[in-house]
Amino acid sequence: MKIHQISVVYVQEQDRCLVRINSQDGEELRLWFTRRLSLELMPCLHEVASAQLRQHTTAATAALPTAVRRTELLESFQKEAQIFDGDFQTPFKPQPAALPLGAEPLLITGIKLALQASGTVDLQLTEKSGQQVRNIALAMHPQLVQGLLRLLTAALKKSQWQVLSPLAGEPAVATGDTPAALLQDHERPKYLN
Repeated sequence: MKIHQISVVYVQEQDRCLVRINSQDGEELRLWFTRRLSLELMPCLHEVASAQLRQHTTAATAALPTAVRRTELLESFQKEAQIFDGDFQTPFKPQPAALPLGAEPLLITGIKLALQASGTVDLQLTEKSGQQVRNIALAMHPQLVQGLLRLLTAALKKSQWQVLSPLAGEPAVATGDTPAALLQDHERPKYLN
């Protein structure tokens, strides 16, 4: 599948990220990323994207003297920054020609990332539901990996999944009759001495 567009949107009602991938042939894949999966994926995706950039710049500058190599690296970094500045203005095409996996998004339960010698990242997505297992394999060039990172970051920011809740150890700040203030008063231990 040759990827044409990727969309990542946080859907509050589902408390999941809906990932839609359009191919150049007009096919669309629809996937659900859960909170756990998304938060575990981000550091791995950052690491693979960095390795992908290092692999690209190392191969291009390996035989050059040190001073020239620094200049080349700086120029390469600037070029990569321009290349990775993808088209985030064009709206995602809402009407696919075909839905090869069906209209209902797959609930992704596992992801494997592998950086290939060619510089692409192989992304294997797995949905395991009972006895049924479905796999999707995608090859992503650096621009797509950077675009996916940017879209996932925006969706995670909107979801507020990375914000600690009062139940996770942060003290709740509440005033007046807010539910958090009422909860704090209600949960205080009572001693009968």
